[in-house]
Amino acid sequence: MQTITQAKQVYIGIEDNKTEAIARLDELCRQEDHIEVVILPSLYPIGSAKQMIEAVTGRQIPQNRRSTEMGVLVQNVGTCIAIFHAIRFGKPVTHRVITVSGRAIEQPGNLLVPIGTPIKEIIGQCGGLKTQPARMVLGGPMMGRAVDDLDVPINKGTSGLLLLTGDELPQTKPSACLRCGRCLDACPMSLAPLSLFAELKNDGFAKAQQQGLNACLLCGSCAYVCPAALPLTQFFDWGQQQLRLLKRQEDKMERTRQNSANRQARLAKEAAAKAAALAAKPARRSRRAATTPEDPSC
Repeated sequence: MQTITQAKQVYIGIEDNKTEAIARLDELCRQEDHIEVVILPSLYPIGSAKQMIEAVTGRQIPQNRRSTEMGVLVQNVGTCIAIFHAIRFGKPVTHRVITVSGRAIEQPGNLLVPIGTPIKEIIGQCGGLKTQPARMVLGGPMMGRAVDDLDVPINKGTSGLLLLTGDELPQTKPSACLRCGRCLDACPMSLAPLSLFAELKNDGFAKAQQQGLNACLLCGSCAYVCPAALPLTQFFDWGQQQLRLLKRQEDKMERTRQNSANRQARLAKEAAAKAAALAAKPARRSRRAATTPEDPSC
């Protein structure tokens, strides 16, 4: 990957609680001049691209810019392995390692699963259910999405499957905001979750977008620390979906307007061409009449 991208320096970031991985990779990279293992603090969500870039390089990526524009490319472990398999063996991405956990599953563990496998097949591979799960989550505990259908398949972005019992779910109910400011301190993107929440409750999508709604990682940190148990992450997820829907509608309207303008221009051009052709016909007939010799018998 360094050869392909022509990167001058490569950093491998590993959280400090993974000591065996740090020792092994540090040993492998010891003879490499431009590859360095960087130990990162075990803070969520340090694995996010922008947070990792800041932790490793000290650079802050603006909300409206991509890391590649700043000369930094971030790839996770799964992508690196997929690139290796593609180049070395010509093998496409067909499988995904997922973590199956929760007190409702009989045998939790890590599985290499074909993409598209239904949840029920994964549960069967793990020995079945000990009890009926109160909630099934595709993904991790912070950014995963709840599902209620055992036929839902995993995709290439699925990192885990959580089968949670009732005592593993938060029991608190949402209440009025305490104005404690914990969500401000927890947000890794330096957003104002409470202000975004207030705008979305009133369908203020434009103002929420101006305040950086699209920059939200949906990491769930704000909702996790909220003592009022406000559904902040769910609102932000819904708000981003609505913004994408509005954007598609605006694009559709713009395409319709442009197509209408192009049609009107085409019709006007065709009408002008027909008018010019009709105007040219009498002139040709008059010229022919003027050059025809008179009949002597008349």
